[in-house]
Amino acid sequence: MGKSMNFIDPAGAALWERERALRSQPGQGLYFHRPRPEVVAAWERSGFLQRLGPGHVFPDKRSAIAAIVPQLDPAICARCRARVFEECAAQPGPPA
Repeated sequence: MGKSMNFIDPAGAALWERERALRSQPGQGLYFHRPRPEVVAAWERSGFLQRLGPGHVFPDKRSAIAAIVPQLDPAICARCRARVFEECAAQPGPPA
């Protein structure tokens, strides 16, 4: 949830770069919703948004979840009993 970030300082930029790198394997990703314009501008200036890639920043939680859930590993979803999001109902596995 990006609305809590008012700015990105050098330590914050380094943290997000590490997190992005850690989650860069297939089936993984780093996603944000509702980042403040100042944060997005800093990410654009630093090139972070380009390295993050398209489809990783969303205007709200609902659109983020709707985009991310279909990308999840169906084998993991099949074992999940939580079904915490509406979108989870369409995934394989036991109902909530």
